[in-house]
Amino acid sequence: MVPALICGGMVLGLHEALTPALATGSAPDLLLALHYLLGMVGDAVFAFLPVAIAWSTCRAMATTPVLGIVLGLVLVSPGLADGGLAGFAPSDGFWGLALSMSYEGAALAPFLSALVLAYLERGLTCVVPEEVRMVVVPLCSLIPAVLVSLLVVAPAASTLGTYVALAVSTLLSSWHGVLLAGLICCLYPLLVMTGLHHFTIIIDLELMCLTGGTVLWPLLALSNIAQASAALGASVFCGRDSRAATYRAASLSCYLGVSEPALFGVNRPLRYPLVCGMVGAAIAGALANALGVSALSIGVGGLPGILSIMPHAWGGFAATALAAVFVPVVLCGAAGVRRRLSAGADPNENGR
Repeated sequence: MVPALICGGMVLGLHEALTPALATGSAPDLLLALHYLLGMVGDAVFAFLPVAIAWSTCRAMATTPVLGIVLGLVLVSPGLADGGLAGFAPSDGFWGLALSMSYEGAALAPFLSALVLAYLERGLTCVVPEEVRMVVVPLCSLIPAVLVSLLVVAPAASTLGTYVALAVSTLLSSWHGVLLAGLICCLYPLLVMTGLHHFTIIIDLELMCLTGGTVLWPLLALSNIAQASAALGASVFCGRDSRAATYRAASLSCYLGVSEPALFGVNRPLRYPLVCGMVGAAIAGALANALGVSALSIGVGGLPGILSIMPHAWGGFAATALAAVFVPVVLCGAAGVRRRLSAGADPNENGR
């Protein structure tokens, strides 16, 4: 799903950037058509996001992905959004409220609903004879999963996601939000190393549903930029060492949004670039929060990520990105010089 989300974020950024230029009414028809097309693509990615999430979840659970697509389509069905089912439940009761909720753009609700479907399908596959499995399993897993999802799982997950997004938004906009933003930026590489950084996507998507944007994703992009700069700083102070080219390649990849080569190939083995990058990320994250930088959606987690930033915050993001570039390089330079002085003329010094 990540490539589609990144593409959708950049498309929405371009769409919003073109909007002020078209407000004058004198824009050429070709530009108007491009603006309309970009809006269609961006809306399609995020309005029908539950379909992609349900499909991806069923695929990861090794069950039937097309059933996940059907479940996702039910969650974004116009009949559900218009309250067509709510008419069959008491209007003042919980069921009436649950059957009138809309899940367009939601992340947690389709994820948990698809898990219900996947486990039902797995259980039925184990007990239903193979001769009738093709007929019985899809029907007897999809219909109960839809009922359980609409009545219990999806409303509860939507409520939980709203509270989580509200808590993150409130904390980052409070008086201590600058410190929290710096801490998130600083510690994000540790999440990447453990693979837990994928869970931040759900928080970003819930923030987008709640506020129309996300204040969390720019912090994560700045953290990647800082780690890329740390790897670049390590390469500069390798001199003509053969490792320098490898470090620069890893740094370039990280600047373009793929942080693993820099983290696992350079910064973590050498240790001091990792720390320098975390310090630079903390400074950049705190500055981004102070400047009110926010994004329309997630995007490329590096320098091209500016296309996903809200146009009015492009200047703020550029300033914080410069801080994320220069601070780790300077710190790595100071650490590299100190280590060379400590090592003396030892030809076997490897920079650790």
